[in-house]
Amino acid sequence: MRKFSEKILKNKYSGALAAFFIPITILYLSYLIIGLSPISWKSVLSLDLAGQYVHFFMELKDAIAGDGSIFYSFARTLGGEFIGMIAYYLASPFTFIIVALPKSAVGFAVALVILLKTGLCGLTMHFYLCKSQRADKLEAVIFSICYALSAYVVVYGSNLMWLDGVFILPIIAYSIESIVKKGKCAPLIFSLAYALYTNYYIGYMLCIFSAIYYLSVFFSEEHDGNLALDFLKNSFKAVGSAVCAVMCAAVMLLPAYRSLGFGKSEFMDPDKVLRPTATLLDRISKLFPSTYDAVDYNGLAYIYCGIFILMLMPLYFTLSSVSVKKKLSVGAILLILAASMSIDKLDIIWHGFQYPNWLNYRYSFILCFMMCMMASEVFLKRKEISSRWIYVVSAFIGLVLVQIEASGVKFFGFFESLILSFVMTCAYLIIMGALKNGKRSMLVSLVCVAVCFELLISSAVSLGKYGQDVIYTASGKIEGNIEKYSPAISAIKDNDRGFYRAERYGNRLNNDPFSLGINGLTSSTSTVNSSVISFMGSLGYLSHGNFTKYISVNPAADSLVGLKYIVSDKEINNGVYQIYDGFSSEEMYVYKNPFALPLAYVASNKARDIGINDKSAFENINEMYSAFVGEKANVFVPKTIRSSGRSGTVPVTENGITYYTDAAPGQSKYVTFKMKVNEGEELYCYFPSSRFEEFNVYVNGEFCVAMNDRDTYSVQYLGRQSEGEITVKLEWIEGAISMYSAVNYFYALDTEALENVCEKLSSSGLDIPDFDDTDIRGVVRSDDSGVMVTTIPYDTDWTVYVDGEKVETYKVCDTLLAFDIEEGEHNIRIRFVSRSFSLGLVLTVIGSIGLLTVFLHENGGIKENFIKISEFFTNLKRKSTSKDKKEAGEKLK
Repeated sequence: MRKFSEKILKNKYSGALAAFFIPITILYLSYLIIGLSPISWKSVLSLDLAGQYVHFFMELKDAIAGDGSIFYSFARTLGGEFIGMIAYYLASPFTFIIVALPKSAVGFAVALVILLKTGLCGLTMHFYLCKSQRADKLEAVIFSICYALSAYVVVYGSNLMWLDGVFILPIIAYSIESIVKKGKCAPLIFSLAYALYTNYYIGYMLCIFSAIYYLSVFFSEEHDGNLALDFLKNSFKAVGSAVCAVMCAAVMLLPAYRSLGFGKSEFMDPDKVLRPTATLLDRISKLFPSTYDAVDYNGLAYIYCGIFILMLMPLYFTLSSVSVKKKLSVGAILLILAASMSIDKLDIIWHGFQYPNWLNYRYSFILCFMMCMMASEVFLKRKEISSRWIYVVSAFIGLVLVQIEASGVKFFGFFESLILSFVMTCAYLIIMGALKNGKRSMLVSLVCVAVCFELLISSAVSLGKYGQDVIYTASGKIEGNIEKYSPAISAIKDNDRGFYRAERYGNRLNNDPFSLGINGLTSSTSTVNSSVISFMGSLGYLSHGNFTKYISVNPAADSLVGLKYIVSDKEINNGVYQIYDGFSSEEMYVYKNPFALPLAYVASNKARDIGINDKSAFENINEMYSAFVGEKANVFVPKTIRSSGRSGTVPVTENGITYYTDAAPGQSKYVTFKMKVNEGEELYCYFPSSRFEEFNVYVNGEFCVAMNDRDTYSVQYLGRQSEGEITVKLEWIEGAISMYSAVNYFYALDTEALENVCEKLSSSGLDIPDFDDTDIRGVVRSDDSGVMVTTIPYDTDWTVYVDGEKVETYKVCDTLLAFDIEEGEHNIRIRFVSRSFSLGLVLTVIGSIGLLTVFLHENGGIKENFIKISEFFTNLKRKSTSKDKKEAGEKLK
């Protein structure tokens, strides 16, 4: 056993392997402790990982398999570019692990990637410490584990596309040092290009850090020659490397940049008052274990990476072998990072000049890196440390802990934070006292065990609190969703080969169309198209912020956007939708909309001048249909309110908005509307407001629907009515509600008018025998010239050809792609080509050639490298031949 241990310790890869596998093991055990298991239905999926990312992975999987495109997807609301989403969410090479596994194993695949990336954080940190500081390979494991299991990685790990930036950071830091100390540029080009390619957002933050760290390294080094000349020479290399890195990653950066132009900035701009406000002790407490607070607007920076790190890091400034210049430069970086987490104007720079929507201080892993790097150097040079300073720092930590506990910081737990911190501080103090006078492998191993124990407890507690805050989604819910609805979707696809849109109705996930492989109206993504969201909202769909969601059946709006099929868990009692005879099941219903319009159709010239009314979805729909057919076509008929009443509330009208105040706190309040309806009338309601305020709607005393909060703000169906007078009551308990004044809230659907107008528009619709997501071809026959309106969101990357000739395109309804068409029969081609991707690909090729050239130049030139490669393959061939001869000889024996 002893010989085996010695053999492991002598192996040059033992430290690196430990730095990789120990964090993976600890994180996996943390999952198990809180009841999660990556290999079962109790998955690690949560927040956006469950609501967004896994669905996008499935869409990419379909695109790679040939059932879709990496450039454009109609699965997102009405349709939109997909390459920008790939740049933000899916560009990591590890994505191939997820898409290679079946959809039924998505929970396991995502957990596997998180674990692997966490292990890589430890591995790259180990590489940095061994190369930059010449740290002992086994001692470096301690600090590598602390970096890999920092609170940032544990809590923000569900945003797995950010973890590539975390594990590449140590390589970037080492590469910057290589430029200053060795003049080598290739490592920085590669590492920075990787960061920018895999996620431009975190890559941008790493570019800021690279600039700061370069200045820190340069001015902390001794320079024999002319300082100004050296600075210009090194700066030229650093800037040139950064430019080359940007070019290498351009194939992802340019589509990402273009995607931002569709409206992400409008979504990612929460009010400044939502920024977290905290005391100094609140912020300091985040340096200690198990201090999960939140990931919403109130969340503070996740900067914990171990009590051992916290003990050693301040001692960096007492090391006699570290120059004053280096101490000042490192201190300056810490000061910049600390100031950025306290001053809004600095914080916003790190986030691309937009306040983050939840998950604050997304650059805080950089501080964790700096702290681990400093602590490692202190441990390496521990003989220089005065015992007095060790006691002073430990005592100070104890005093801070007492003060935090006394101040009553809410997220600072007594056992998991206070007691654990005290115990670990005392343990590390004793071990450091024994280690100070020399290296003792047993004590070093004891430190490693203690660190692992602490990180295991902190990780498990933090993940548990995180799960209570945002709720873990069982992967079985997503995978079961696919399994449950796929038969219905497949039946529709088998029987209908044309272009159409379909939706799932009922309790649902925000990105079902991606995972189910349908052209839908529902999506939630950070790479938003604000004009589409506004357009869908103008039609009465639930649509705001960064998402749209299909929650209520509205045949007039559905037909307008080409929604042809609905797959539902429950029966839909609507006079338009018909049971689809191509599929039958006892578990679900499939409905077909006979009035659904084609993807494109010829409308009158009035379509160019449609105005959007922010206050009435019904009037917007009437206006669109009327403009498209060139004559008045009111598919929705306003109902006249004969009387109204109220209880517990007093109406106040200001600036065109009526506020129904809370005149009876704690008691039920209601507003009633009475109106006359005809036999069989299908009644709809919509209460436009500037705020989200939920209330229940009752028709003749029977509950109908809850509406107008963030997840129900849309046109709602109140059912088919019997002739006579009805009473609609809006009831709520707390607070006030509001709605725009001088607006009709109730409309009846004129089914006959809807049928007539849809029939007229469909008669000049585009017949599409051949299409994919980026190339749609068809024939149109029109008796009149006019505007060919499509339900494709306008994008300059769409090019339209009429009879082989390119034509000018423009917007209608501020959103939809349209173009002029003459009367007669025409062949139409609508083609999407991502120009940003094409340009980016050219720049990436040029940048990659530059990287290869620099690498060869810095490693002996082309001739020298060719010789090395030739020798490598020659030796490989010799070994293979020798092995074959040996095996042949053994067979003869």
